[in-house]
Amino acid sequence: MTSDNIIISPKPQDLAVTIKQVARYTGGSRYRMDADMEKMAVSVLEEAINLIDPALVYSVHEISQLHNDIRTGLFLPENTEEAPKIAGCICTLGPKLETSVSEAMQTGDGLRGVLLDAAGVGLLESLGNLSFAHIRDKARKYDLYAGCRSGPGYNHVPMEAQIHLFSMVDSTGIGVFLRNSLVMSPAKSLSFFVVFYKKPHAESDAYKCRTCDLTDCSYRIGNKVKK
Repeated sequence: MTSDNIIISPKPQDLAVTIKQVARYTGGSRYRMDADMEKMAVSVLEEAINLIDPALVYSVHEISQLHNDIRTGLFLPENTEEAPKIAGCICTLGPKLETSVSEAMQTGDGLRGVLLDAAGVGLLESLGNLSFAHIRDKARKYDLYAGCRSGPGYNHVPMEAQIHLFSMVDSTGIGVFLRNSLVMSPAKSLSFFVVFYKKPHAESDAYKCRTCDLTDCSYRIGNKVKK
């Protein structure tokens, strides 16, 4: 299976994260920071932006040419006339932020570590959105339409799908590797795939909170948490 791998290295400042996002990933969707905590969060977010080295790599494949185990493992459409292509994507913030989080925790600076980690989650979310925007533009160059993002652990896609994604995309150029546990290294990395359709297809919320099955998740946006 051969396909060109496209590597893009966004500037850290291209990733948009708000203090509200940092607060949500720190203490849940109902958490509100006081003035002192917000001031600290602003400083930590700036620190996090200076620590990251964002990069993404993606490749586009003809679904009909993929091995059967990949097609079944990713639950790809059988009708390749209507859904002819798929893009696999892997993106990362690099290892430095995660190292700083670990060091903060080990040296007793737990609050800073928690805020750094929350900022990293927000930055990775923004990188995922930016990565999807590049793939959506790529679909249009084929006169196709990007569908929803999906990936290992989301929307009933098993974690074993990581193996298929990493067989589709060569992530060594951005320094991301898949461990035997199916967890990516560096930890602040994200993988997903997008099917390209011949007709406009829903592409908005399938990767995020509004269609996630975890309705009792404390980080959920736009829905009340079940008691």
